[in-house]
Amino acid sequence: MTMPNEKIKQIDNVVGGDLAGRDIYKVSNYAIDPSRPTSMAKMIEKFKEEIKNNKVIDKIIDDLQHYSNPAPGDTLIGLEAKMEEGGRSDMIPFAKRTKELYYKKLTQYQFSETAQEIHVFLLAEVFTRFHNFIHPLMGSNLSQIQINEIIQDKIINPIQDILDENVLRLYSAEINGMLYFLTGNCHIRWIK
Repeated sequence: MTMPNEKIKQIDNVVGGDLAGRDIYKVSNYAIDPSRPTSMAKMIEKFKEEIKNNKVIDKIIDDLQHYSNPAPGDTLIGLEAKMEEGGRSDMIPFAKRTKELYYKKLTQYQFSETAQEIHVFLLAEVFTRFHNFIHPLMGSNLSQIQINEIIQDKIINPIQDILDENVLRLYSAEINGMLYFLTGNCHIRWIK
């Protein structure tokens, strides 16, 4: 094994792929066709059209209703109790504040079907990313700071990237708020 500053001598190499004197780190990305609009780009255009034509609806779409209501079969004990239960009581003021910020953005365009679709898309991303990356860490020896860093890396930053043009003006505080909105409605638990 070589050390970071150790020199390596290579002679007569014939390479058909990668060659390194130490580690090679590759990120595997699926190909995105830039000429083909993403789901978010399509929803953004649809939203702009709705605003331009003043198109409104008078109901909450079913998918958004799902995330806005308590998860089936779960006892609604409130955000604070869930945060305490998960050992995150230090985060309660932040959780309450960001949940409120998100809820204001959620209701701002509540009569736009596309805005509701965007919220559902993002809530589903937060929900899935939490369960794939954060929930498995519950009960581990990681510090709260380490968990917060992983939340930033696996949830907040990627969601900001997904937002593209960000027509609903959802920023990192509101994205955090989505996490706690889902927590308050029993879709996310901070314990195993």
